[in-house]
Amino acid sequence: MVNMAQSKRFTAAIILASVLPLMAPFAIFAQSLKVENPAPLKAGVNRAVIDSFGSDQFWSFTATGHFQLSFSRSGAQEGFNIAKCGAGAVFAPKTPGSKMTFVESQSGTVFTGDVTQPTRVIVMIEPAKSALVRQTNEYTLEASGAVNYSAAAGTSTPSVIGTYSVGMNDWGAAKFSADGQIVTTSGANGTWQLFDADTRTYIVIVAGNRMTLTFEPGRGFVDNNGNLVFTAKRSAN
Repeated sequence: MVNMAQSKRFTAAIILASVLPLMAPFAIFAQSLKVENPAPLKAGVNRAVIDSFGSDQFWSFTATGHFQLSFSRSGAQEGFNIAKCGAGAVFAPKTPGSKMTFVESQSGTVFTGDVTQPTRVIVMIEPAKSALVRQTNEYTLEASGAVNYSAAAGTSTPSVIGTYSVGMNDWGAAKFSADGQIVTTSGANGTWQLFDADTRTYIVIVAGNRMTLTFEPGRGFVDNNGNLVFTAKRSAN
């Protein structure tokens, strides 16, 4: 069982986030790969996918009293159930009177806390430890109780700018540029365009092939069947 509350890497990341100034509210509900710019949780169930070949993911919300945070993980969507992804949560920064406990189970972790003043909580999701075989897991996060979602930190939509390997049509590698252009090593060119920010849906056209894809930070673009079409090799996230 991954004990994220004792993770030295998680503690170091949160210390970094705690000393950074609070940022403006941000309305795009997608997981973030940057502790200094965690994605804000929205009300209800937040769903995301984490990849063992990818990076840690960060979320945040603001607690205003008694609250509960539930983290649930599923079995492997891709690969094998070699290990489990884990979650940790911490106050950033810790305020007087704030306290939080957690209970772990086979399916996830439940955090319960109390604060005496509005306090930001940062959540870190750590991928399964599977360096040789890719393992992806869907997980959910849900905060309830005295919680302010609009006060969560964040500044921008996850960036798709970067280089990807392509799993179709022998296009080789593809580079997504800031101007919406796509260039591949095979010579096929195209464009990308954000269609819907909340669902991270993009229109990608390469060599006349039009695709509707969902962007998953740290992984790449997947189609409606969950197939990874563009696999992230290097990106701005």
